[in-house]
Amino acid sequence: MTTIENEDTTDLVAGLITDVKDLAVGVQAEVRQEISNLKAALLRMAVKIAMIVVSAVLAGHALAAGFGALEVPMWAAYALSAAIMVAIGIAILKRLSPPVPVAEIERSRARPSGQVERDSAEA
Repeated sequence: MTTIENEDTTDLVAGLITDVKDLAVGVQAEVRQEISNLKAALLRMAVKIAMIVVSAVLAGHALAAGFGALEVPMWAAYALSAAIMVAIGIAILKRLSPPVPVAEIERSRARPSGQVERDSAEA
């Protein structure tokens, strides 16, 4: 077994270059795979969004037709349908949005810049 002291400098540099090349090839393959996964995920998301949009439009038309069958003027039926669909959309978006950590934001504003708050267990 050879040690670093016994190896020639050129052998060490050649080994280092070979290792870097191998690492670069591995990183390239991993990046290609991640990009491929991202493209597939984005395509699936785009299809799902398109299906949701088409479904919402059809539901709005069905709702307006239902109001029309109740002898509501068509302009009012579509206005009512649009208002209901907008309200449903807002409710869904509010439910899906992450909560804002108001208390943490206020604590961070109260302490001086760069100072880290310690837990009582650590102190």
